[in-house]
Amino acid sequence: MNRETKHFLLRLPLTILDLAQESKVHCVQVGANDGEMADPLYPFLSERGWSGVLLEPNPIYFKRLKARHEGRDDVKLLNVAASDQDGEMVLHYLSEDHEALYRENARGCASFDRDRMLAGLLKERKDAEQHLAQAHVPIRPLRDILADQNVTRTDVLVIDTEGHEPQVLAGADLAVLKPKVAIVELNDRRHKGGVLGPFLDQGYRCYKHMQEIIAISPEAPQLSIGDVLGAAGVRSFSSV
Repeated sequence: MNRETKHFLLRLPLTILDLAQESKVHCVQVGANDGEMADPLYPFLSERGWSGVLLEPNPIYFKRLKARHEGRDDVKLLNVAASDQDGEMVLHYLSEDHEALYRENARGCASFDRDRMLAGLLKERKDAEQHLAQAHVPIRPLRDILADQNVTRTDVLVIDTEGHEPQVLAGADLAVLKPKVAIVELNDRRHKGGVLGPFLDQGYRCYKHMQEIIAISPEAPQLSIGDVLGAAGVRSFSSV
């Protein structure tokens, strides 16, 4: 399966929701990066007019995120990290001065786990430790962050926090938020329970695709292939 097909399948549930829902889709994204790089929400926010709340704690990535969504009153951008408590943590990432030395996937990473971040960079360069930067960032439970934005429910939840996904979910309230579709990174087997558990407890159907869990709510649209084509405006024929 090539990269294009993999990303198509990841975005397929979002496309179906976009076609099936009459009202504008609202999303919450934790770990928005620069708003484009490997971002499943990018085409929907930029081309389909989705609204939402996007969180990005990395100061460099947040600056790029703001530039991408400048002038959008319906897209709230917050320079904060979601977790399971209030406080502050150290975020490790590739120094902006050394980004050109690495592939795109390395340039888009940041983690509270220094060893995890360094291990990824060492796969490309032996001197990677010299290229690490860090920032002290505020952390808050996702339920409190969204309450401050008057967000009680959302249609789509995306979480990509390089190993901090269980803590993000522990600080959220899925029973209240009730996303119809959720995409959550899972590339560490030790985090399987912390990522899958909250969704399974709420009756979601969960699928693993690449390094992502796709969770589908019982309230999500249930469409046939014909329904999807019709919603997309594809003409149908019942006779010659």
